[in-house]
Amino acid sequence: MQLLTAVLEASSLNFPSPHSPLSWPLNSLSRLRSIQAADVPIPQMGWIVAALKVTVAGTLGFLYFPWIVWERTTPYVRVSENVVKAAAAVSARNNVTLLGREDGPVLMFAHGFGCDQSMWRKLLPYFVNDYRLVLFDHVGAGHSDISAYDWEKYGSLNGYAMDLLEICAALELEDVILVGHSVSTMIAVVAAAHEPTRFSHLILLAPSPRHTNDPYDGYIGGFSREDIEGLLASLDSNYFAWAAALAPIVMGNPQEPELAEDLRVSFCRTNPAIARHFAEVTFFSDTRPELRKLHTSCLILQCSNDRLAPTEVGAYLHKNLEHSTLVQLQATGHCPHVSAPEETARAIVHYLDTQS
Repeated sequence: MQLLTAVLEASSLNFPSPHSPLSWPLNSLSRLRSIQAADVPIPQMGWIVAALKVTVAGTLGFLYFPWIVWERTTPYVRVSENVVKAAAAVSARNNVTLLGREDGPVLMFAHGFGCDQSMWRKLLPYFVNDYRLVLFDHVGAGHSDISAYDWEKYGSLNGYAMDLLEICAALELEDVILVGHSVSTMIAVVAAAHEPTRFSHLILLAPSPRHTNDPYDGYIGGFSREDIEGLLASLDSNYFAWAAALAPIVMGNPQEPELAEDLRVSFCRTNPAIARHFAEVTFFSDTRPELRKLHTSCLILQCSNDRLAPTEVGAYLHKNLEHSTLVQLQATGHCPHVSAPEETARAIVHYLDTQS
């Protein structure tokens, strides 16, 4: 109720929408530019590893998606343009970005509600030298293709999970270590339950399978249904005031107000109608039935004093996820990859080291 009260009190304030486009926070990172078809030979041995060549221009130089690995033999054939176009469409739809070692293990990052891939920027330096990093924006967020937003498809977490799997298929990613934050932790669970061989580990950062309490089985999610309905009503009345009120509560760490401001700006650059739709999906989803279907190894990173995912939620997940490790971070708030990137990275690295 304290969260709801704070948001409702602030929603009467008049906060303007952003006046000008913000510079892309990852403008120093390589950006996806083009996907090129190529003439390639048919191998004499009969085995083919097919992929796409993607030229990525940026300050880190040229990075590539997996290239077509074929013997230089004759005759030559052309890769299907339909395959190229399909993969290009997926990459453009979700604004896919590649960084790091081309031959490194794959570390994929899925952002939370009201954010985009730029929110990972403080965490990336800890992994860029050793991993192949894959970042993307959910449709409706960041620099994704907003015209691809389908209200029915994205009316559940399944739509987002299918997008994630399509990205993995388009880039031919295997043994993916998937790092999800907030609602994307459950998108990751849905995706891995649907296609378990695609992922080696899930890193669940500030997860919650259900935000509302369940009086029938005693589950504690942190909110009543009435709390969430009030939160959404506040959003409807003044989205930008809602964003300004919610951001510092979600972020925590009042001693560093610039962190909450960063989150507020992220909220405010999201289309309000899409944000409202995604908020309803986020806060009313119940992913608990999926937990028993998941057999992928998981790291649960539980934050301290997290207003959106209390400690009872982390304990519930640890109990109900077959191969899970629970780590209690000292970091406070709901976004430790922003407020405590070093501690978050250290926990992830330690977990992965123990699993190898």
